[in-house]
Amino acid sequence: MYNGKSVSVILLAAGASTRMGSNKMLLDFGGLSPIDLCIKAFIDFADEFLITYSADTYSKVEAACSHIQVPFKLVQGGNTRQESVYNALCESSCEIVAVHDCARCLVTKEIIRSSIESAIEFGCGIASTRVTDTIRNTETGDTVDRDSLIAAQTPQSFRRTDLLRSYNSANKSFTDDAAVYKSNGGVLYYSKGSTENLKLTTPDDIGLFMAILALREE
Repeated sequence: MYNGKSVSVILLAAGASTRMGSNKMLLDFGGLSPIDLCIKAFIDFADEFLITYSADTYSKVEAACSHIQVPFKLVQGGNTRQESVYNALCESSCEIVAVHDCARCLVTKEIIRSSIESAIEFGCGIASTRVTDTIRNTETGDTVDRDSLIAAQTPQSFRRTDLLRSYNSANKSFTDDAAVYKSNGGVLYYSKGSTENLKLTTPDDIGLFMAILALREE
């Protein structure tokens, strides 16, 4: 229970890792996989874990779950992220659901707490950061007003019944849970993200992730 609400944590570990060249869920950071790191970050908030897997990641997910002290389910991932979330969401049972991409294995407890608290108070909490780079339209070359832009991350947390209703009503593909929720009339609320809450995407990211984790250990 967190602030009087039960919390289901959905961890997504069924992606293809196309840009990495090999499955990033199998990477090792000081003896811990990205899945291990995410479980470690979420463990204080979770009443249950639902972790999606693919054929490539099943053994790694199974190993990561061997030390979890709360109920958990391994859920077969779908062909898309949206399908994987829906499969796990249908297996969840708590009042609040926090959905997180295991590729963002640098997530902190502060970010998680902010997302869940926003979902409890407002119905949803989308971890996000302000855009600080200069953004240009590739066709016109004009700059885009960045004051109105945010970069969405995960976790994205919601009241479970509201998110499930949105997924059941979805009639096209969406890139994240916030978009699914908004498509069914949900109002988005943005919680605290971090520039360190990076997404493990290409081989160039591995050294940076290792350096950040080493600094945190110190």
